[in-house]
Amino acid sequence: MRLISLVTLLFFCAAHGRPNKQDVDYDMEIALPEDGVQNDDNYYDDSDDDDNDEDLPLPVLVSKPTNFMAQENETVHLPCETENGDTPVFIWRKNNEVVFQDTIKFGSFGNNFQISNRTLIISNVGVNETANYTCTILLSKTETLNVTHELLVQTAPKIESLQVLHDNVEIDAGKSLVLTCKAIGYPRPTVVWSKKGERLAEGNTLSIENVSHHDSGDYQCLADNHIEPPAHKFIHISIAHKPVVNIEKLTVNSDEHLDSQLICYVKAVPKPEVVWKKDGVNIVRSDRKHFKHHNHTYILEIQNVKIEDFGIYTCSAYNRVGSSEKNVVLTGFPSPAEHINTFHDADKNIVVVWNVESNSPIVQYEVEYKKNSNSDWKMLHPEVSNPEGNLYTVNTTFTNLPGGHYEVKVRSKNTYGWSDYSPIIKFKNGGHHQHKPHKNVHNHEETPVVIIHEPQAFDGSGITEEGSVAQTSEQSVILQAQFPFEAQNDNTEQKQHTPEHQQQLMKESKGNGTGGVTSVLPTASLLLVTTITILFSH
Repeated sequence: MRLISLVTLLFFCAAHGRPNKQDVDYDMEIALPEDGVQNDDNYYDDSDDDDNDEDLPLPVLVSKPTNFMAQENETVHLPCETENGDTPVFIWRKNNEVVFQDTIKFGSFGNNFQISNRTLIISNVGVNETANYTCTILLSKTETLNVTHELLVQTAPKIESLQVLHDNVEIDAGKSLVLTCKAIGYPRPTVVWSKKGERLAEGNTLSIENVSHHDSGDYQCLADNHIEPPAHKFIHISIAHKPVVNIEKLTVNSDEHLDSQLICYVKAVPKPEVVWKKDGVNIVRSDRKHFKHHNHTYILEIQNVKIEDFGIYTCSAYNRVGSSEKNVVLTGFPSPAEHINTFHDADKNIVVVWNVESNSPIVQYEVEYKKNSNSDWKMLHPEVSNPEGNLYTVNTTFTNLPGGHYEVKVRSKNTYGWSDYSPIIKFKNGGHHQHKPHKNVHNHEETPVVIIHEPQAFDGSGITEEGSVAQTSEQSVILQAQFPFEAQNDNTEQKQHTPEHQQQLMKESKGNGTGGVTSVLPTASLLLVTTITILFSH
């Protein structure tokens, strides 16, 4: 019975508790939000708009895409103006990075980015502000309006990086060198590479194949876009190579009881080990022998020189790449003469000047010369003048030489004996000529020359045994120089002194005589001059 009563109560309650259709319609109309207003669930719902309501107009973008050009540190206004509709939600982006959503700033943008009525304001613009800026208006989840402005900031160039491939600034010889320079600025800067002021290439990358030690040094990257100032950076590159050895003086003249220095210059990467040798044996530091080193200069100092110190010394250097060495001679003999100058004196004679070093007094000079390469050597013995310290000057004057090409060399003698011959000097003088001097003389030879036209006495008188020609009143001399005169050294190699060579030189110094220059006036020239003289006399 209880069960039947309970079921009946339930059906009753269900029948009286169901709302009617009118109540439902009334309640729903009250609960719906107005058209276009966001409800508490944070979304827009336009599906139940009243058919009798009119739609509000959509916003319209008024601002058009614009290219803005600005100077550095100026302030720029990028507009995003709209018409119609309510105030929409908007977003500003720099390239693809959000700057603002409404008035909320994003990312790492500084205080120089501001918003005013959807206008993006950028103050103190610089090279980093050069970009595309986009304003986006949100109409719905799927509809947007966009306007993009391009901002170009004119800035002086700036070098962001200067690098060598693999960051290795020491490269082995034979490898490739690749340098990269990254520069920014607007307009885009041009990158130019140089080394020691010499322009090498243009472009962001410099490549050099098969490098040698000559490629070591400071490389400059210069970026320029015609907005001052240009930017530049240097990078130092070292090329690993075996030592390069050079000797300051191949022959060092000395004397007993004097102090002498043998000097060599060594360049190498990595830093080399340098040793001095004599007759192939390493020299050990002693009371009389000392070693000095500064940068690339290596010095062997020998104090209170003795006879046994004379000889051939070797400057030897090595590193992980290889080794190299060169010899220097310490001797009591005079040094080989060094050519200083060739010129004409007041009498228009050719004068050749040498310097000779000798710590022992020089007692004799021997000058040998010849015309053409296949003729015999003639000999002169210039006077020995007092030296300045240990430096002697050899002045040799050649007067009235017949025309042609000449070679000349000299050696000196002191108490130890004869020096080696100097390198051969070549010069040229003009021949006998009775016509007007040449206005232009074209010299196609490598040896610089002075042309001398010398009509000589018809009878050949005045020619001395020493080879010089005494000037007579009948000999007019006309000088015509092509260019500033400089004689040329012949690279003929001279042998260094040995003990046997010294003995031979001593013998030669006793037996040598002097030579002479002979000059015979050709018969044809004599007839020609005679004929011209007769014609003019009439």
